[in-house]
Amino acid sequence: LSQQAGNPTFYYQFTRQPPFCPWPKSQQFCCNHVCHGDEMAYLFHDSGNPFPWTFQPPDTYISSVMSNYWASFA
Repeated sequence: LSQQAGNPTFYYQFTRQPPFCPWPKSQQFCCNHVCHGDEMAYLFHDSGNPFPWTFQPPDTYISSVMSNYWASFA
C-alpha cells in the first residue's frame, strides 16, 4: 500500500520466473526473464493447455496466495 496526496495505491511486483517460456516467437526475449503477463498463469491457476507444465509446490503456493490477494482486493 502506498499513499501519496491522500489516495491509496495498491501494487505488487511479480518476480517468479515461470518454469517454461509461454511467449510466442516474436516475444522470445521474455524467455528466461520475468515479463509483464507472466503472472496470469499463476493468478488463474492455469497450468494446463496451452502451457506445457504443471505447478510445482512453489508455483502452487504462489498461485494460491495471488488468487487470495486479488479476490480480497476485489
